[in-house]
Amino acid sequence: MLLVTARSDRARQLQAQDEGGAPLRAPSTVQSTRATRRSAADVLSAGDIAVTRYQPRGDALLTETTNLVGRIESMRTLLGLIAALATLGAGGVSLAATPHQHALPHTQRVVVRPVHANGTPVAGYTVTREKIPGFACTDGASTVAVSPNIRYCGFSATYTVACWKSANHTVLCLRNPRVKSLVRIAYTGTFAPVAKPKLPSPQALGLFDGGYCTIRDGGAWGYVQGHPNWYGTYGCRRVAVYGPGRDGIDRSVNPWRVHTVSSPTGTPGSIVNRRVRTAYYVGTAS
Repeated sequence: MLLVTARSDRARQLQAQDEGGAPLRAPSTVQSTRATRRSAADVLSAGDIAVTRYQPRGDALLTETTNLVGRIESMRTLLGLIAALATLGAGGVSLAATPHQHALPHTQRVVVRPVHANGTPVAGYTVTREKIPGFACTDGASTVAVSPNIRYCGFSATYTVACWKSANHTVLCLRNPRVKSLVRIAYTGTFAPVAKPKLPSPQALGLFDGGYCTIRDGGAWGYVQGHPNWYGTYGCRRVAVYGPGRDGIDRSVNPWRVHTVSSPTGTPGSIVNRRVRTAYYVGTAS
């Protein structure tokens, strides 16, 4: 006769007694073996299973406790591992990590296209009218464009660095590439066709630390002490991007890097090298 029940350690001690009240003890060799197995099977065990057998000779009760679940699960795990290794070996599959598992993050280049070639806004963009006296589009091609016929217009204060010719002698201008909002402004003079720049600069930068910076449009910015060849290129919330070259972006590394400056005095800690997560350009939709 075979009874199978789940028990705690205390229950095993109470039931492992004979009729005379003396506890039945397993040989020391069995105890040491069980202790070793338990340390290896604890993770897999769902509980100890007490197996109670009634022997045909006499009415003495023999109780032996074994961790059947632990043994079964351990054996299944071992067999599964052996089968998996055999399959990998036969197929010539390497367990080494693939290259892109350890690939460094890189700068994403995003082109925002808010205006069609015919001068109409792309669906999803809102348009707000603004009236700015003396607004003209004679400053040449926008440096943030990857398509032709996108121009700088207006003044530094209007921040209209990317504008498309539209209907009724107006332009549509994008101030923030992350916001689906355009401004419509009437212009004076002409809006002549222009080629796209050979080396465009992003209109905005999204940094890995969450910072967001937009390209400088004129204005008087100070110099950074100790870095006479740096000049300000992007304005962020509390800092500004400074560096050499046309826009201060180091494209020789991936992800791209910029120096943000919190104080023009160049005091220790005021210049921080930051990684660029996203570079936003503008283009024309079809």
